[in-house]
Amino acid sequence: MVPKSLFVAAQILVLWCAGVAHGNESSRPIADSVIFQHAGNMGFVSAGLGWQTGAHLEVHLLAGYAPESLEGIDIYVAGAKANYLFNPLVSNEQTTTRVYTGLAFIYYFGNRYSTRDYPRGYYTYPSYQWHLMPYLGIKLTSNDPAQRGVSLYTEIGVIDAYLIHFYNNHQTLEWDQAINLSLGVSIPLH
Repeated sequence: MVPKSLFVAAQILVLWCAGVAHGNESSRPIADSVIFQHAGNMGFVSAGLGWQTGAHLEVHLLAGYAPESLEGIDIYVAGAKANYLFNPLVSNEQTTTRVYTGLAFIYYFGNRYSTRDYPRGYYTYPSYQWHLMPYLGIKLTSNDPAQRGVSLYTEIGVIDAYLIHFYNNHQTLEWDQAINLSLGVSIPLH
């Protein structure tokens, strides 16, 4: 189990970065954006930092949490996401809409997907802590000068454990149980 102090430290880092961005004009924030996300196998809530690399690539680092009241155990998760943004679908004075695809690399602290209830060797892959998650998303970004760069997004994805389970035993898992949906906001730090 990850110490709660580590999760609190991640939250303080995110808030510090936001403070740097709105403080002294000469200081450069360590990231391009602060991200807040709900669900999507990144915990009930997650927060992190984002970097834009060129016109089509984004990288996000997130730390998330889901309480025992929702999942049966406290879940702490950390992840890295890489987004490839396609050319804008719609762009006008108010907003830009873009579709993107991505791959997340997720680490669950503790026993989120535990294999301890099964005989040794029953599950050889995936690990119960490390997971990959492909996803598709759509992002709506404000072009309004007052909120320039603020983005709302939604993603639909599936972790490797569910893909493998569905492939091996599709009679016991429906697609609507395997996929996940997330909602988030990205706030620029410049």
